[in-house]
Amino acid sequence: MWLGTFGDLMSLLLTFFVLLLSMATFETKKVDAAIGSLQGALGVLEPGKMTEITPPNPIKATPIEKDSDADNAMNILSSLITEFNELDKMGKGPAIKLEDSEDGFRIEIPSDLLFDSGSDELKSGDGKLLLQRIATIFAKLPPTLAIDVIGHTDNTKIRGGKYADNWELSLGRSLNVASLLRGESGAGDRIRASGKGEVEPVSTNEHPDGRALNRRVELHFYSLDRENKESAKGALEDRKSTRLNSSH
Repeated sequence: MWLGTFGDLMSLLLTFFVLLLSMATFETKKVDAAIGSLQGALGVLEPGKMTEITPPNPIKATPIEKDSDADNAMNILSSLITEFNELDKMGKGPAIKLEDSEDGFRIEIPSDLLFDSGSDELKSGDGKLLLQRIATIFAKLPPTLAIDVIGHTDNTKIRGGKYADNWELSLGRSLNVASLLRGESGAGDRIRASGKGEVEPVSTNEHPDGRALNRRVELHFYSLDRENKESAKGALEDRKSTRLNSSH
């Protein structure tokens, strides 16, 4: 009984292939390849035909730019930050953060860990030791990496003292942090400093916890190779623009 069902199935399968071939546009080589394929599958067509498999078109993928040096540095420093936060978790105030950025990554260190209120002098303690360890690691990283040290404050007005406003205080703090990193790493040409004052808060200044988050020093790690490429691209565009203007 099963032989009848099996025979019907083979007949239908052969009919299916015949229909496919009848609807196709034939070329001699393609017909020969199809005959060889049917022969191999059913063993009922003329012998001697070889199948031909057309190789697939190569897929060209656009490579994704990835800065492996920055990734490696982030992984190394991530272990350090995690260890420090674990040891300091009983302390008061915000924790140190490590986050991705558009062209690298950044470490956010609460200013209260590094400075006394209204001061730009680095105080001795865990914060200073952390900076020294970061500098030691940075000295061993590839020379294609650089650091921008950026100081931030809350909006509390300065009354008397060394600085006239929060911008000057943030700049003074970033300069002292950069100076320590340069001295400990020996990579002064790859470490820059700037201050933003109170203009880029990450939280509200309406309560003490928010102000503590806003008082911070950011270490922005980025690739010099990418910066050089962008500078070269900008210079090329400027030259093209100059040529177009001169031609008019």
